[in-house]
Amino acid sequence: MYGVLLVVPVWLAAFFLKSYPLHALGWTSREPTENDGVLPWLILGVPLLLLTVLGWVLVGLLGRVVLGLPRRRWHRVRAGLAALPSSVLLLGGLLQAVF
Repeated sequence: MYGVLLVVPVWLAAFFLKSYPLHALGWTSREPTENDGVLPWLILGVPLLLLTVLGWVLVGLLGRVVLGLPRRRWHRVRAGLAALPSSVLLLGGLLQAVF
C-alpha cells in the first residue's frame, strides 16, 4: 500500500512537467487535448499532492513504529516499497510498447 500512494501523484507530476515546463523548453510535445491552462493544476493538483504527501508521511511513520525497524534500515525498506508499484507499472508499459 505504501508505494501505491505515490502512483497517481508521480503520474500527475510527470504529465504536468511534460505539458508545461518541458514543452516550453521544446523537449516534449504537448497533449493535444490539454488546453485548460495551469489554473486547474493549481486548484486540483496542489491540494491532491499535499494530501498524498501527508498520507505518505503518516503511513511511513506508522509503518516504522509497527515494524520496529531502526531508522536507517527503515529508510531502505521504505524506498523499496515506494518504488515497487511505480516500477512495475513503468516496466509493464515499456513491455507493452515493445511487444
